[in-house]
Amino acid sequence: MRRDALLIACLLLTGRLAAWGGSTETWLDGTQPWDTTPMNEVDLQALGSGIDGHGLVGAGAQWGILDELQGTGSYELPVHGGDTASELDLRLREPDFPDWRPAFSVYGRAPHVDGAWTGWGGVAADWEPLESDLALNAEMGDGGRWRLRLGLWTPYITYALRLGAEASWLDGSAEAFTPQLAFNAPGDLSLQAGLRISAQGDGELWIVRLSYELFQNP
Repeated sequence: MRRDALLIACLLLTGRLAAWGGSTETWLDGTQPWDTTPMNEVDLQALGSGIDGHGLVGAGAQWGILDELQGTGSYELPVHGGDTASELDLRLREPDFPDWRPAFSVYGRAPHVDGAWTGWGGVAADWEPLESDLALNAEMGDGGRWRLRLGLWTPYITYALRLGAEASWLDGSAEAFTPQLAFNAPGDLSLQAGLRISAQGDGELWIVRLSYELFQNP
């Protein structure tokens, strides 16, 4: 009896700890999941990235406009010269995750890089096999360019840690591979870190994102 009670207590504690922090269902290199920030919830983010001694630092936010509609924005400043980088996203998903097929969402992205805005629109399919998360994105941008993204989150390895990876293909050629991890911390904080490895040999870009749930879904 004591052993059963202890097991139940451990399971309840594990579930509570896994719920610490903000959402970690997004990826670092742009893969879009099905899940969105709940209505009226706002998540603030501190962002950082760097390569070959040059880096960007900035801030971002995710806003649950509706349970099915999420707006995201970010703005980053260069540390050692260079251009700023910013992006605005809008994503609309199905109301409920289906049991027998992937869940779908559509999104639009407007990155501002190297002094110019570009536009991308796409569709995302998301599966959740065995407590993991698998997403496939297909998007098209200015000038008819197209990209495929594949993202994977493992189940939680501990009560607060999970591993992930992304792969992307641009215009039919391999673009990048990004292994990463996510950690849900106490106090509505979550931390993600990853390394974007270019398939063209352009170097390795480290990416860090710290999220905080400013306003929670009531």
